[in-house]
Amino acid sequence: MEKVTLTLQAPKTLDKSVQLQNGVVSSGDLEVVFESSDGDTLTVIIKSSVDNSAERWKALFSRIQQFNSVPAGRMLINDFGASPGVVRLRVEQVLDEAEHA
Repeated sequence: MEKVTLTLQAPKTLDKSVQLQNGVVSSGDLEVVFESSDGDTLTVIIKSSVDNSAERWKALFSRIQQFNSVPAGRMLINDFGASPGVVRLRVEQVLDEAEHA
């Protein structure tokens, strides 16, 4: 079990408090939980069943930041070996839901 913590610049804050969950870790996939906050950072805490995956997570969030303006808050990801495509889909779903909440 590996734990990775990333701190990303968050150029925007949401107008209201938002708490969201997407995916279910018990399905053999992953779960993404997001809670908005004031400030200028998004803290991402990843608990993964895949060891030595920190560089993959950093690269994935670097790509996400290129195409999305991430909001300030805290994101918890519980990963049970999901593929990078599924991870990106779940994270982007949460970011989209947060933007339209």
